[in-house]
Amino acid sequence: TASVSGRITDNNGIGLAKVRVSLTNPNGETISINTNPFGYYNFEGVEVGQNYTLQADSKRFQFQNNPRIISVSEELQNEDFIVQMF
Repeated sequence: TASVSGRITDNNGIGLAKVRVSLTNPNGETISINTNPFGYYNFEGVEVGQNYTLQADSKRFQFQNNPRIISVSEELQNEDFIVQMF
């Protein structure tokens, strides 16, 4: 297994707390966590050799490149999301 981690920030690089981040496997099973006070999240025990959908959800913000498909073959870090400006 591996971990998938990253950070959610605004355009100024300030971490956003309590943003819901979801990881969905090919069978449609989803696990969700919230970012910590500094905007970081970390999924542990992710099965390698699969593609997952990674998505950040917030009532206040929309994010660039969201959702996205990731292929997990090893530890994935810096799977970051940045607030999308309109």
